[in-house]
Amino acid sequence: MRTSEAELVGVLCELLRVPSVPGSETQNRCQDIIRRELHPSARVDDWVPDWPSLRDVTAPDGRQPYVPVDEERGAGYERGIAEVRCIVATVGEGDPHLVLNGHIDVVPATPDGWDGEPFEPREARGRIYARGAMDMKAGVVAALFAFNALCELRLVRRGSVSLAVVPEEESGGNGTVACLQRGHVGDGVVFAEPTDLRVAHRHIGIQSFALNVRGRAGGILKTGPEGGVSAIEVMVRALAALDRAAHARRERAFEAGGYDSDDDPAFINVGLIEGGEWPASRAESCVARGLFGVMPGESVGDAEAELATAVATAERDGATIEVTFGAGGHAGGELDAGHELVTSLASAGVDLGYGLELSRAGAMVCDAKIVDGGGWAPAVVFGPTGRGLHGVNEYVEVESVLRCAEVLAMAAARYSTHFDPVSV
Repeated sequence: MRTSEAELVGVLCELLRVPSVPGSETQNRCQDIIRRELHPSARVDDWVPDWPSLRDVTAPDGRQPYVPVDEERGAGYERGIAEVRCIVATVGEGDPHLVLNGHIDVVPATPDGWDGEPFEPREARGRIYARGAMDMKAGVVAALFAFNALCELRLVRRGSVSLAVVPEEESGGNGTVACLQRGHVGDGVVFAEPTDLRVAHRHIGIQSFALNVRGRAGGILKTGPEGGVSAIEVMVRALAALDRAAHARRERAFEAGGYDSDDDPAFINVGLIEGGEWPASRAESCVARGLFGVMPGESVGDAEAELATAVATAERDGATIEVTFGAGGHAGGELDAGHELVTSLASAGVDLGYGLELSRAGAMVCDAKIVDGGGWAPAVVFGPTGRGLHGVNEYVEVESVLRCAEVLAMAAARYSTHFDPVSV
């Protein structure tokens, strides 16, 4: 496979100039670019999902994969994505069916702290700086060029390969859910998220939660029945209990091995707290919302139960704590290093002269949590090298995007020769 660096960089920069944030129809401008660049021989499914109907999708594990983001962002969220499209292009016929998946939405960015405008790509020292360069438009472009090479060189001699380009990953993964609802499942899926060209065959899942504390409004000069019970004070106790639970879960994770010293696969993060009415009154209510990691080997239900048990220790007379969990929780997962997906990528690296490292990459969170975690299909993650994910001066290394495209194309061509439906 020979990929023109100038052509690849040109398409990537064109995508990076689009502020394709979640919840906006702007994402379709990226889809227009993808559609234009697809090889003419590909069969293309380009559609607007019935977004509200995704609430009714049930994963093979029995859980609901849809993340109801409108509950946090307001009722207008679904109206904002009403016309946003998904694109799945396919070459070949039948099984085995490999899917290359990438998302075109990016987290928002302002110029604060950047060396330039975040949505005006800047090239320097073999890198491209822009919002979305690392997460994950470079991976999308690598998968696109790999797919086009498969079409051009007619490398798919058995089975089929699809390129799924989805919106709304950053809001929870509903674009991938739309593809699954449409029937674009596959026998295996490679997510081209950034991994520093490592074959990541482990990922963690994620679940949302909310704590609703009800106290008793009252003055601050009395205790007992005449005084109040502060919901905020009880919330502080609950957060301390969650912190202890997070430390215990983290110790278990590191006992399992395979994590870097700064990984936090068992995170419990509270990102929003609201409560209280007046400084001189004990607060009647307090609400906290957050996310926590679901580790490989544990179910979403078991992780939820552990958090609920920890929070219950913070209860006190005169106050109640209600713990609720999101409907769209996702499990973690891990493939054996000898799985067809893993060995196809590793063998492709050998063939191309690249020594690809296998990585359990336990801190990886992406839509593998939906596909693999939900029981649809095994999944791995493999993508280019970059830094600054969701941060200022985000960048990707151009050479790694070229290598990623070559490996993806070679691995896709080899996948069917490794495929064993019994093991899948």
